[in-house]
Amino acid sequence: MKVQGTTQPEPVEIKRQEMGKATVVMCNNIAEKQREDDDGISTYYEWDQVEVTMPLHQGLKSDIENNFEDFWDKETIEGLKNMKGRIGEVEKATGSGNKAGERGIAKRIDDLEDRIAKLEEV
Repeated sequence: MKVQGTTQPEPVEIKRQEMGKATVVMCNNIAEKQREDDDGISTYYEWDQVEVTMPLHQGLKSDIENNFEDFWDKETIEGLKNMKGRIGEVEKATGSGNKAGERGIAKRIDDLEDRIAKLEEV
């Protein structure tokens, strides 16, 4: 999603941490811009932003910063979708995702997709 603001955002911000999960805001394509209004010329910033929930661990922010393109990459998301379809077919054929109390791999990938669905808005 495109966002505008008067302060330059950090590329990675951990907003919330609870129950072993973190809400992470990632900003990309940060551009400084100017506009003229009644008060003269003012500076603002425009960027692409996504918010995702991911498992919390020590060093999460630095992991994201050091591998930012991997976390931001839309092809990674598409790969997960394709993988989910193939895994779902295997589970259906083997019955491995249907046992009582067992969550199938395709369901876990669904959960991951929900967390990164906002990336598709960018």
